[in-house]
Amino acid sequence: MSGKLTALASLALDNVVAHALGYAASCAGLLLTLALWIAGTAVAEGLRAEGLRAADAGADIVVSLRALGRHAPIDASIAEQLRAINGVERVEGRVSGVVDVNGTPLLIIGVEPQRLASASELERGAAPKVSGECLVGAEIAHELGLYPGAHLALEGGAMTRVVSISGVLRADDALAGSKTLIMDLAESQTLFGDTRLTQMCLWTRAGYADAVARAVERMDGRLVATTRETTRAAIEHAANRRSGGLSALLAPLLALATVSFATLSWFAHARRASEIAAYKLFGFSGGDTLFVTVIENALVALALGTTAFLGAWIFVRGFDAPLLAAWLIPDLDLFPTQRIPAAFTPLPLGLGLALALCTTLAGSILATWRLSLASTTKAFA
Repeated sequence: MSGKLTALASLALDNVVAHALGYAASCAGLLLTLALWIAGTAVAEGLRAEGLRAADAGADIVVSLRALGRHAPIDASIAEQLRAINGVERVEGRVSGVVDVNGTPLLIIGVEPQRLASASELERGAAPKVSGECLVGAEIAHELGLYPGAHLALEGGAMTRVVSISGVLRADDALAGSKTLIMDLAESQTLFGDTRLTQMCLWTRAGYADAVARAVERMDGRLVATTRETTRAAIEHAANRRSGGLSALLAPLLALATVSFATLSWFAHARRASEIAAYKLFGFSGGDTLFVTVIENALVALALGTTAFLGAWIFVRGFDAPLLAAWLIPDLDLFPTQRIPAAFTPLPLGLGLALALCTTLAGSILATWRLSLASTTKAFA
């Protein structure tokens, strides 16, 4: 039995090699769709992993304030009350806001001086050392032509301030900072003309995070304390929603590509009918014919899925996923200079192989089965 199966598999391989150009033409639409699907899945997984790493490296609790259903600034004096809560080890303030620079929105992040000075892994330049210096993300640096030593005028709510660029973040640094300017907390407060804070970041002793979060919310009903676990859950939800949106977009395209594969396969109906008739004359059963077809489709699917995976890897790693990245990541340019995070794990490869096998089988197995039931004489009429 094993010898027969081996012979049938060898026949299927010979058929695929003999008709390689025909299979390549019929699989072109499937290849493009699967490559986009794999690339999108890899980027979604990369964003998930990057977000989870950032959450694990960040504060244990992020405190914000909501008034009338919207985010509102927090009085800086609340920091002392937060430090007094049992279990709190460190409190840092954050200020964020958007300014317009020559028609380009620029996100301003104000952080504590010690955190700003600790930046070390930069693409160019160095960490700020004196007042007025700041760091800038790789994407916005490319967009505005910024470099270490360049000056930038910022129009805030209260004044215009000229800052100096001391360093540019790496292109493969966190995606969240790619279009961000990071400056000293006090300088950002001066720029926006507001001494209040956007967020308060709390670090707690091990096991105290939930208790501290409840204590913070009891202080003021308007305060919202988001723990690291809640942040991780939100990141997971966002990644799943991003993957689902991509699937909803590409599913109709995959269906059309499958129809195209089936249609092109039908053009070879006469050739296939003659092949199956010859198999039957040589004593092949209907099961043997279907087995050969399944092996052919499996070989085509393996080549298709592997090629799509390789194309997706080149598309993301070599070209930073132009167009696709902008659809998955809001506010990113169509042709980004920021390195797009992607995780080419066995999951995207397995997805590509599974979809390739399903689509090729759906496009040919039914036609083959019907041809195997037809009269042998009709194929040679």
